[in-house]
Amino acid sequence: MRFPHSPPTIVVLGAGLAGLSVARTLLEQGRPCQVIVLEREARPGGMARSVEVEGLVSDLGPHRLYSALPEMRTWFQRELGDSLLCVERSSRMFAQGQYLRYPPSPRELLSAYGLFKMGHFAAGAAAARFRALLGGLEPDSFATVMERRFGRPLCEALVFPYIRKTWKLEPEQVSARAAQARATMGGVLRMVRRLIHPHEEPGQETTLRQFQYVRGGIERLAEHLTRGVERLGGRIVCHADVQRLERDGQRIRRIHFLNRVTGQNETLDCDFVFSTLPLPALMRDLIVPRFKSSDLYHAAQTLRFLAARLVFAVVRRSRLSPDHWLYFPEARPALNRAYESRNFDASLGREGRTLICLEGTSLKNFGDTHPDDSNLAGSFVREIASTGLLQESEVEITQVEGLSEAYPLYEIGYERHLAVLETHLRRIENLISLGRQGLFHHNNMDHTIFTGLRAARCWTEEQNPTAAWFEKEIPRFAQFRIVD
Repeated sequence: MRFPHSPPTIVVLGAGLAGLSVARTLLEQGRPCQVIVLEREARPGGMARSVEVEGLVSDLGPHRLYSALPEMRTWFQRELGDSLLCVERSSRMFAQGQYLRYPPSPRELLSAYGLFKMGHFAAGAAAARFRALLGGLEPDSFATVMERRFGRPLCEALVFPYIRKTWKLEPEQVSARAAQARATMGGVLRMVRRLIHPHEEPGQETTLRQFQYVRGGIERLAEHLTRGVERLGGRIVCHADVQRLERDGQRIRRIHFLNRVTGQNETLDCDFVFSTLPLPALMRDLIVPRFKSSDLYHAAQTLRFLAARLVFAVVRRSRLSPDHWLYFPEARPALNRAYESRNFDASLGREGRTLICLEGTSLKNFGDTHPDDSNLAGSFVREIASTGLLQESEVEITQVEGLSEAYPLYEIGYERHLAVLETHLRRIENLISLGRQGLFHHNNMDHTIFTGLRAARCWTEEQNPTAAWFEKEIPRFAQFRIVD
């Protein structure tokens, strides 16, 4: 029971970076409130977590700190200060049987593909530009957007095989939004221009040359935010499975969840809710489960995520390569990318042993374990060995981790289904959905935290936080640039 003059109770669903940042910002801003964060996993962090294998540490994903947003660059420096490492980026891609710099220079492409193929690429790019000028190649899918930029031959050599492998769809089935958000490298002309004029202004980079990293692994950032929430009086409940959001008209009044530690069903009265749960699941399972024949339920069922499958391999070598990211754009090897944790922070490795993560994706919603883990690990190790980076006999132990809803899947037409969900969300007066999964928006770590900061300010400063969220903030998020 809530007393008439008690401060409002705010419930945050999910203790990833978005949830932790909104919770801490609410508690910092001086407007009295009680903040409770419900997290399904055993500890906070979400995707910003680290794993330890045989004393070696790696993140769940190759995290790095960089932002084109001045506010976030200031935020990282203020929050992490001496914990920040400055790293000179080194990356390569495996193509035509060899490792090339990423992004490759025209000279490297010429060496790898030869004069005839490079001429074919150039002719394809010119033909695509001509067709576009004549009104052809409407940018209505990932395929046409990228073909307009690079030409069909280069796309079929380097771009489309990677999309088929990573997104599990044909390029023509992927929305143009995926290209607009991620293809920051631009076209062939921009690649050449970058070689002639390598300096790029902060916030306008097309490819990272330098980034920052949190000493000790990305989970240190989640721990920092967790301490801040608890120090300011917030409460974080882990092992909490949210079962239902109870509504009274257009307001959520109670949160029903299972506390897996006690085995008890618990209920929280609430005045406002911030959700970082995957948006389709929030709508399908918690808000509209009774209306399975509705357009709303259909839209929630249609939006899908890609699952990430991560194979961590301890290798009997001090270092495999100097690279932070290794990309595999061609159909084989059947990996998306790989990263070596000690190259982000030398303290994460040790002499004579290194930990490499091999990443793939799937349309299945894998959990943390799966019966085929050993087969997957063996397959990924064989694939990376086929590139000459290591020998299978050097791998001492493997561990498989899964992220069931890692990347929103931008299928053709997803915008229409997302609009249906957003239309319904606008009507709920005391709910804001945020973060990568909550917005169904593939963004970077800085963007995720930024959504938390802005969501908290909406509640603190706006008379109608939900309306302000949709009218002022979400259009801003649509401009996010993902810099590789």
